[in-house]
Amino acid sequence: MSTIDPGEPTEVFTIRPAAPDDAAIIARVQIETWRTTYRDLIPAAYLADLSIERRTRTHRIHLERRSLSVGIFVAEAEIGVVGYASCGTSRETDTADVGELFAIYVLERTAGQGVGASLIRRTEAWFQEHRYAHAHLWVLEGNHSARGFYAHLGWIDSGERKDEDIGGVIVREVKYRKTIVP
Repeated sequence: MSTIDPGEPTEVFTIRPAAPDDAAIIARVQIETWRTTYRDLIPAAYLADLSIERRTRTHRIHLERRSLSVGIFVAEAEIGVVGYASCGTSRETDTADVGELFAIYVLERTAGQGVGASLIRRTEAWFQEHRYAHAHLWVLEGNHSARGFYAHLGWIDSGERKDEDIGGVIVREVKYRKTIVP
């Protein structure tokens, strides 16, 4: 069980491996988070068109077919699942010791309660357990709060950038890296 530092909100939550039955709530967390976090970065029509049913099907497939090379975790509080993270082998390299944080989403109403930091620490522990020496993630360049959050947790802007088409708009992503096993 994880709690946050004294002086901060006192929500108590647990981090646990996700199960196939979590697919719908993971989809809801993802879509709600996208709609609040990316409202000024991604076209409103794209965000409005996000489908819980489609995302649930995708998440269920990933959870049912998950291999040992993927870790998916949820943060669960008294009110239910409030965040999730997924990680695994980097999609960009053939080097077996490089991991990737694919996704981390925490509901806006629980921000600042330590949920995101606990999810990051759990994925970093997963990377260590699976002997990854390094890990990276991609974040939208305009998502300044997430970028500050990653930097605060020791992730470093690698200087690498790439453009992605999301909803017909080209957005820039920034790569962050972290050494996992020295």
